[in-house]
Parts: sequence; structure tokens; C-alpha cells
Amino acid sequence: MIGSYIGEPRLSARAFRSPAAHVDDLRDGKVWRFRQVTDTKLIWDAMK
Repeated sequence: MIGSYIGEPRLSARAFRSPAAHVDDLRDGKVWRFRQVTDTKLIWDAMK
């Protein structure tokens, strides 16, 4: 999945849009590893 997280923390009311990617590794047709990448600093700054 390639997309973005969008939100607005209740306490700060600062809206953000953070690019994100999810990578699932499959083994025997089942997810055996999940990786998530996003700009956590952008999200953290919006929560301050």
C-alpha cells in the first residue's frame, strides 16, 4: 500500500498528511512480516 495518513490530533488541532507505505511479505499465502514506513516526525510535530 502506498498512500498517506491524514489526521488532526484533538489536543493540538494541527492537521497533518504524512506519506506512508506498507509492505507485506507473504509465506505460504499468509502474511509473515509487515513493515510500515511513514514520516513520524511530521505526525509527532502535529501532536505538540
